[in-house]
Amino acid sequence: MSDKIPMPILPVLPGISLPQSQKTIPFPTSPNKATTKKIMPKSHQMKISVDETITITKTELPMLAKNNIEAELIELGYSIIDIMVSDKIKLLKTINKKGQKVYIYIDDMTDIVSNNKTMITETNVSILPYSVKTGAYNCVGVDVIGLVFEHSVNCICTIIRGDNDLKITETNYIKNHSNNHSNNHFEGCVIAYPMIKLSELKINPDFVLHNTDIVTRRLRNTEDSHERKELQETDCALEQLIEALCEFKSTCNNSTHKIIMNIQELKNDQECNENLRDSLIKSNDNIIKLICVMKKVAGNRKEMSKMTNDIKELTNYLNSEI
Repeated sequence: MSDKIPMPILPVLPGISLPQSQKTIPFPTSPNKATTKKIMPKSHQMKISVDETITITKTELPMLAKNNIEAELIELGYSIIDIMVSDKIKLLKTINKKGQKVYIYIDDMTDIVSNNKTMITETNVSILPYSVKTGAYNCVGVDVIGLVFEHSVNCICTIIRGDNDLKITETNYIKNHSNNHSNNHFEGCVIAYPMIKLSELKINPDFVLHNTDIVTRRLRNTEDSHERKELQETDCALEQLIEALCEFKSTCNNSTHKIIMNIQELKNDQECNENLRDSLIKSNDNIIKLICVMKKVAGNRKEMSKMTNDIKELTNYLNSEI
């Protein structure tokens, strides 16, 4: 299998790579430092036009009233798909004119009146591994204010850079009610989205859109490259599993042959008659050991079958959706 990393799934724009100085931004230490290691032939990879945009139309949900922020965002090319509010933060999950999801942090006095708010509560539990947060934040640079990680069914994690001291603040939230429309295929998947300030969007929407586009491409290309490497390692792990299973079956056959031969020799050797009973007991015990070990290995079949069915289901999902 080739070790070459394929081209990014999204076109890389000139000047998109981060300077080395921006790749070493300090990151707050998370209480849980579980590490995760985050590739697929070059064929069948999409190339998305960098200039492609979509027309945003007014939607029925959510309904906003005060200050008519919905109409203002539509004018700027953004449609609102969710409103998240706590006692400390107000976030709008939106889609920009490039079809990219982006979170808007309401940092001014804009008020929101809606019957479809999602109330979120701050929690001290940090679930995401340090490496995941750091890897994603390295894609941000100084182009946007931060990131929002969506994980589990009802959890989000915000990473926000300070205006003056550039200090990074991590906050975790739990939605007070889970999304009934969540896709089971994405369960356990962590996806990071850019976060922008509403005040900056109002002042310079084109600049904010350009920066958001760059950060989104960095994030998706990094995630795509990482998961393809993970698939390569999964392929290697499968080969090692098959090799180990073949060796195990060979060892079982050899062990069975040894036990049979040993019993036969004991029966034919009259000089060992006085020790025959003890030797036969040991041989029969070895047969039980062999059976138990084979049963333990074969017991993994259900888990393997479930993994096979899961992969088939996800393959069918991709074929139907893309």
